Amino acid sequence: WQVTINVAQQKSVKNNVVLEMEALANLTTDLLKENGLWLLRDEPSNLEGGSVIRDRWNTTTGNSIAALRGQEGTKSQEQREWRVNFVSNYRFAEDSLLKGFSVGGAMRWQDKVATGYEIEFNEDRLVIPQLDKPFFGPTESSFDIWVNYNRKIGGDKKWKVQLNVRNVFADKDYIPVFHNPDGSVAVARNPNPKEIFLTNTFSF
Repeated sequence: WQVTINVAQQKSVKNNVVLEMEALANLTTDLLKENGLWLLRDEPSNLEGGSVIRDRWNTTTGNSIAALRGQEGTKSQEQREWRVNFVSNYRFAEDSLLKGFSVGGAMRWQDKVATGYEIEFNEDRLVIPQLDKPFFGPTESSFDIWVNYNRKIGGDKKWKVQLNVRNVFADKDYIPVFHNPDGSVAVARNPNPKEIFLTNTFSF
């Protein structure tokens, strides 16, 4: 009987994020303000209302930089911190009625992962993600089982047939990938399906 288990922890901390890009963005913002362009309507059709240059700048550039800069010095929650794999396989004894057979199974588990954050706006109407208020996607578990049979087929020649079932308890629910700031699911993916494989291997 063979048993294998491994546990992995991963952490990523973001430092020195977009420093040069932020400096250029800040310079551009200061120049827009100093020259009276910050609150200027961004096109003639907006003279009676609508967006201003500040809004267009924030949408195309400022929000992305602010979101990245806000993660400075923080642990990335978009990475699954913990993973566990467990594998077990049993080979029947040579003097048993099931000589040549082996059975086994495996379990894979992954920690939850951040899929979005609540947001707030600063004084320049930049969108700032609230890293202490994340939305999480679920933990994920999957199970595999297999059975195989080995035997000699003459001399040193060997034959092995194996049946594998991957994702035995396959879930049918969609898995959230990205959440909107209000907590609603914006993007989801299909779960991995159950798969069945039958393989034959001949060794000479």
